[in-house]
Amino acid sequence: MKAQQSMNSPRCFPWLAWGLSAVLLGSAHGCGGGVPEGGTTPASTASKTKSEKPRIALIMKSLANEFFKTMAGGARKHQGEHSSEYELIVNGIKDERDLKRQVDLVKEMVAQRVDAIVIAPADSKALVSACKHAQEAGIAVVNIDNKLDSQVLADQGVKVPFVGPDNRAGAKMVGDYMAGKLKSGDKVAMLEGIKTAFNGQQRKLGFEDAMKDAGLPIVDSQSALWEIEPASKIASAMLSEASTSGPSTSVCHRIRRFLRTNQSVFPRLLPPNR
Repeated sequence: MKAQQSMNSPRCFPWLAWGLSAVLLGSAHGCGGGVPEGGTTPASTASKTKSEKPRIALIMKSLANEFFKTMAGGARKHQGEHSSEYELIVNGIKDERDLKRQVDLVKEMVAQRVDAIVIAPADSKALVSACKHAQEAGIAVVNIDNKLDSQVLADQGVKVPFVGPDNRAGAKMVGDYMAGKLKSGDKVAMLEGIKTAFNGQQRKLGFEDAMKDAGLPIVDSQSALWEIEPASKIASAMLSEASTSGPSTSVCHRIRRFLRTNQSVFPRLLPPNR
């Protein structure tokens, strides 16, 4: 078996590499004098010579989240392999709920007259207006990771291409795997992401699909806001409560065994002395 690929490889986020490549092609087209469909010649490219490289801004969610640290590493690796083709600006917010800062980052990139923005929005609805503002400034926008809300896009007359995974299908695969370790009737609890995030909603639906198919009731579901600390506290409380409730004891033991064998990934999820 081949050694596991580095998590900083863009292949771990193929849709990120595709998004960067798609934007690069669009920006190159703009630099050549073309006009994006439904838009105007970008102000950032109007004054560029053909020898200048397009600048792409990657705006992510929480940089405290290992997922987005890895994403940033993958993006930098991709740019390093294509350094003659484009420049990259990497930005992110301090936590998943800092929507104002992410909106401000979009505005800052517009002010800097970048050629394109690749954005993983912290909220599926709140970032639509900011993306529309960028497009109106002639900047190409590509949405990755968390899909912008289709209805809000339609209401504002905005079209933003999305490059990303099928979160519902992926969550069902995870749920199916977990169901294979349990038996019908075992009780399950779920930690959700931010409730207004489309990818979080899809993951919840996918997991619910798997639990329904397996006959596993979901007895508790709470949002941990995509953050480690809230997740630790909520999961600990869930496990403690389930330990004293009786019917779920066997499930709790299995969860604890899993957590103990993966403590490097889940260092704080186990309740003390349990």
